[in-house]
Amino acid sequence: FGAGGGISPTRPLSADAPIAMMIPRAASPRPSAPEIPMTASPDTFDAIVIGAGMMGAACARHMTEAGAKVLLLGPDEPASRATHAAPFASHHDSGRITRALDARGDWARLSRRAIGRYAGIEAASGISFFRETGGMMAGPLDGSKTGFMASTLAVAEAQSIPHVRYEGAALAESFPFFAFPEGTVALHEPRGAGCIDPRALVRAQIALATAGGAARHASHA
Repeated sequence: FGAGGGISPTRPLSADAPIAMMIPRAASPRPSAPEIPMTASPDTFDAIVIGAGMMGAACARHMTEAGAKVLLLGPDEPASRATHAAPFASHHDSGRITRALDARGDWARLSRRAIGRYAGIEAASGISFFRETGGMMAGPLDGSKTGFMASTLAVAEAQSIPHVRYEGAALAESFPFFAFPEGTVALHEPRGAGCIDPRALVRAQIALATAGGAARHASHA
């Protein structure tokens, strides 16, 4: 964003690419912000993390463990979904797939690092959130839609991600509860992959952050 007046796109304008821009508008009176009671003044914190969801909770934990004085600011999950009138967070479900196999190398690398930390977070917080079930990526390696599986296989081999390759009769016999189209190749990730409860993960991250000295303010105000 550019400082000053006018429209300042982050990159040259083009017909086929989205842009981010800032359009100045006439100044208008702003209502005074409500006072939020805190046990310490803001200048006692090295960082204030706004948002106590998946990213904010993890950020607060990491910074607290690094020695920073942190305030984690954001509401808890709704006590009652039926009567909750405020915005609904993206992590208020109880099942997310987690795996290392992916067509994107950076994504796979970061995912493996995260999965490798699950057991430590569970042990330190006393909150379980991960269930190891195994995972599978399947698709064609021939035809017009081969890019995804070809890239996934290349990433798996380049990063030595443990997996078992199935195809043809072996695939049908090993996973008879699926009806795969002819020509399907599947990569089965038996260990590390599974599902997490993001709500429990957030609670675990916040528990460790506050145990390490982070301040917590959960008001909707």
